[in-house]
Amino acid sequence: MQGVAPACFYLLEEAVTQHLAQLLKGMAKAARQRADPARDVTGMRKWGVNVRAGISKYIKDDKQGAD
Repeated sequence: MQGVAPACFYLLEEAVTQHLAQLLKGMAKAARQRADPARDVTGMRKWGVNVRAGISKYIKDDKQGAD
């Protein structure tokens, strides 16, 4: 930071603040979409028990198919 003029710190602070604000807005938008029951977008689905159960089913089916 020694090579940066003190006047640039204000501009850097503003740029970082705006960037982080946009990231937070994007995260909030994604969370709202993920929580909306009317939306069933593949990339926005919640991960959890249902996914684990589905994966377990595929593994079980593969084992039964191999027998």
